[in-house]
Amino acid sequence: MEHKTTYIETVHSCNRLFNEKTLHPLVSVIDLANAHERKRLRLDCYSVMLCEQTSGDLASSRMKCDFADGTMLFRAPDKMVPIETSTHSNLSGRLLVFHPDLFCGTKLGKKIHEYTFFKYKLTEALHLSQPERVRILAIFDGIKAELEWGVDCFSQSIICNKLELLLTYCSRYYIRQMVLRRDSIDKTVEKVTENIDAYIMQGRLATDGKPCTCKFAAPLGLSSAYLNDVLQHETGLPFEALVESRRLRMARQQLTSGVKTDADIAAWLGYANTALMYSLTSFNESTRRFSYK
Repeated sequence: MEHKTTYIETVHSCNRLFNEKTLHPLVSVIDLANAHERKRLRLDCYSVMLCEQTSGDLASSRMKCDFADGTMLFRAPDKMVPIETSTHSNLSGRLLVFHPDLFCGTKLGKKIHEYTFFKYKLTEALHLSQPERVRILAIFDGIKAELEWGVDCFSQSIICNKLELLLTYCSRYYIRQMVLRRDSIDKTVEKVTENIDAYIMQGRLATDGKPCTCKFAAPLGLSSAYLNDVLQHETGLPFEALVESRRLRMARQQLTSGVKTDADIAAWLGYANTALMYSLTSFNESTRRFSYK
């Protein structure tokens, strides 16, 4: 059965949906035990959900090599948040919601874009170990305790510091999850690299230009953000830099093969001219050698 998506504009409206008291107009920690039916929410704020029992996309996202003591989902404003319950038990966990106005002008506001997991798909959730789950719940409890203290001139700074701590731990846990998924990650990187090479070999850099991450992420069922983070972790290069690295590698191979003219190579690989190709590859036209500094 398809469930209607409810659009929530404010933290207060979200609290009312779960019978929670509003302690701060821009942030709330909600006990999901109060969710007695399945809901699909679209919030006008950031959300971090910790579930102790999962179903649907969240459950299917767990691999055999993942922990199973809790699942976290991160959603940017205007992204759907699934509240899943079963007929046998209520959902157990927490939902943290916070409006962008909360961290406006703060350190967190300047670096929120670094937490790219807010752009991940539902199937790219974070699966926690028991110690990790305990740590996350402790931070949730710390935010809740600060909200119960009341609102004053210190509230924004204290809450944002706790939010940043939470997101930093989640960044650490996502890296740990990638380490445990080594075999799967290696296959993904290998496949993407092969696809990039095929794109370049077909001369599509010249005809279609540099590809966007989504062109390579979508066929693998991945979000652009997740694929980019995987590549960064495994190769040290984000997608765009990896494409350029593979193009330079191919240019150097072709320049030393003597099969094509330099002008043909430059045109085939999408370089504006041979001078640019020489400069980027450190190729000396007169000596026909590479001069690395």
